[in-house]
Amino acid sequence: QDLKPSTLLAFPELYRDMGPRNHLFTVPEFLRRVIVLGLLHAIVAAYFPFAGGLLMGYNGTTNDQFINSLMVYSIMMLTVTLKIAYIDVRRWIVFSHISVILSLTLWFGWNGVLNHIYPKSPGDGYFVLGVFDMLMSKAPFWFQWIIFTAVALCINVLLVLVYSVRDPVEHKITSWVAFERRQEHTANKERRKQWMADHKLGRFS
Repeated sequence: QDLKPSTLLAFPELYRDMGPRNHLFTVPEFLRRVIVLGLLHAIVAAYFPFAGGLLMGYNGTTNDQFINSLMVYSIMMLTVTLKIAYIDVRRWIVFSHISVILSLTLWFGWNGVLNHIYPKSPGDGYFVLGVFDMLMSKAPFWFQWIIFTAVALCINVLLVLVYSVRDPVEHKITSWVAFERRQEHTANKERRKQWMADHKLGRFS
């Protein structure tokens, strides 16, 4: 839900574009928001760590398959989680934050468990046991995870802004979402001021 029901009732053309005309889920929108952005995210997650030359494998190499794949998966996981919660969903609610926290908790939890229960590798080239603990202690891992995720999300935001400017319906919806957010922010500030005033007057005592 991008807009409030009261807004959609007051301006039926917004509901018409988002509902019956299904403007937000057409073939061009699918190609732009899923195929194109997915390809760009995959390039950032899979290519940038190798191109950056920040080697994190054992003995300073990148010949370990699990370490490389975990780096790529970590970037994609964080990118997709933040994209869905804060870019695709335009109205941020408490469940948006909860979903991000749960996703990260499950990610850390699963890798932490796998890090200790996976059998010891018989040879070189694929280490799992103890790898997650090792990566958590390496600055290059955190650097790549945060920076390359930020790069992918910045590309996402830039393309969404371009689409919203070029598409009149998308621009209209985006403008209304921004307007509602400003109204909510103003209303929250007024409620906080009123609460502080009531608290000073001792109405809660």
